[in-house]
Amino acid sequence: MNDQGSNELSALLKGAWKVYARGDFSVAWGMFQRILKIDFNQPRAWYGIGRIWYERGCYRHAKTCFKRAWLLDKQWYYLEAYGIACIQLKWYSEALKVAKMLVSEYGRSRLLFKPQHLKKTKFYSFFYSMRPMIPKSSV
Repeated sequence: MNDQGSNELSALLKGAWKVYARGDFSVAWGMFQRILKIDFNQPRAWYGIGRIWYERGCYRHAKTCFKRAWLLDKQWYYLEAYGIACIQLKWYSEALKVAKMLVSEYGRSRLLFKPQHLKKTKFYSFFYSMRPMIPKSSV
C-alpha cells in the first residue's frame, strides 16, 4: 500500500474509533467493514468489529474477531479481549490458557476492554489476579 493509501486507511481507522466511542455502533460497523475491504488483514478493524459484537452480546463472533486481530498483530490487549470473550462463553480452560500466556509472554496486562456483563467467577478472579499492579502514574 502506498503512502496515500496508508494515510487514508489511518484516517478511516481514527474516524471509526471516534464513531465507536460515541456509541454509534452501526456506523462504526460500516466503517470497520470498509477498512477491511481496503486491507483485510487490518487488526485494529478486526478488534473494532469484535468489540461491537461483544457489546451486542455475540461473544462467539467477538472471540473470533479478537483472535484474528491477535494473530495478525501480537498486541496483548487483543489476546486479553479474546480471553474475556472466552470467559463469557464459559470456555474457562481456554481463558486460563490465555491468562497464563498474557503473564508469560507480556509480563503484565492492563484491562482496556471493559466488558459490562462479565460474571465474577473463580476463573475471572484468577485471570485478573495474575495481572501485576500497575502504578497509577503509568496509566
